[in-house]
Amino acid sequence: MSHFGNQRGCRSLRKSLVAGVAACLASAATPVSAVSLNSPVQPGDAFFTNNNLSTLSQVRNGVRQGGTIAFLGNDTLGGIFVDAGANLYLAQNDAALTTPSVERVAVGQTTSAVVLSTADFAGGGGTALRDLTVAPNGTIYTLYTNGAVDKFTPDVGGTFTRTTVGALTGFTSADRGNGHQLSLTRAGDFLITSSRTQNSLWSINTATGAVVQWTRPAIVGPASAATISLSAESVLDPIRNNKVLVPMGLDGLYEVDFDPVAGTFPTATPQRLSNDTNSNAAFFLDGLAFDSIGNLFISNRDSASAGSMRIFSEAELVAAETTTPITIQNRTPFYSGTDVRVARDVAVPEPATAGLLGLAAAGTLGTRRRRARIHG
Repeated sequence: MSHFGNQRGCRSLRKSLVAGVAACLASAATPVSAVSLNSPVQPGDAFFTNNNLSTLSQVRNGVRQGGTIAFLGNDTLGGIFVDAGANLYLAQNDAALTTPSVERVAVGQTTSAVVLSTADFAGGGGTALRDLTVAPNGTIYTLYTNGAVDKFTPDVGGTFTRTTVGALTGFTSADRGNGHQLSLTRAGDFLITSSRTQNSLWSINTATGAVVQWTRPAIVGPASAATISLSAESVLDPIRNNKVLVPMGLDGLYEVDFDPVAGTFPTATPQRLSNDTNSNAAFFLDGLAFDSIGNLFISNRDSASAGSMRIFSEAELVAAETTTPITIQNRTPFYSGTDVRVARDVAVPEPATAGLLGLAAAGTLGTRRRRARIHG
């Protein structure tokens, strides 16, 4: 073969290689990128996702900061969490829902940084994140769409050790209303979450992986005139730690008894805390979250195109158990907008330490970029 023929063959080979690489890149999952907020994170900011888990809103003093922040697509924002220091954590998935990561936007910042990279999830319990929570000692718990739970414990030098906690028996998360508000008890012994499609709550022991499931009883709701049904995320009361607040759609707010020592739900029948009627047929209770001083943030749908967020104190919740039920629709909204019509996940600063109602403490976790040691 001539020298020219060799050159032509090399060019042909190079073209084939380039084409092959391009095809490979085109078929690869879209990588997760850093998140940029419209305003630096401040203590007291509230965050929530949209119905499709594809956008994030940041609200301060009842006003959204800029527009919604778009992610790669449906389910790519698996869940959100705000710690006692008001730092925002984001459980993210790539567009193919095969490559998870955890990012953090620190107080005073607008851009996220990697906390757990894709490599840190190698060998993990699942491939698509549904939610996360962060303990005061910096331990990160992740829930996947298949019901598996992992624990990432911080090590010396900024690495993490991953261990498998277990799996929520019977949990499936095809519905985007499942698995949000991964609540951690004050002692750190149990995680609690819910599923609206299974109409269930779960607790899982963070040391042994033992699972307890509560399933709503077949009782008729006073507003819907139908069997009560979980509508979205449930949340453990962080102050009392023995009540799980549960949204029941048109029938409003309920609570379920919880034993934080045994990790069980000792009472089968939940108690209704609200007294809203179905005078507004569009009204539908959705996301819940407690802030650092024990206030409960409630998001709800008000119409086919808009929703709102309202706030109730711990004292009002206690009174609702005995003498004075709350009327959610009568409370002046903290925030209203089309983006909160169905808020799948809501996050506000968590209480800093066991039983404290004071100001939130400093942040608990520094930004880390590294590979975690993996244990299964």
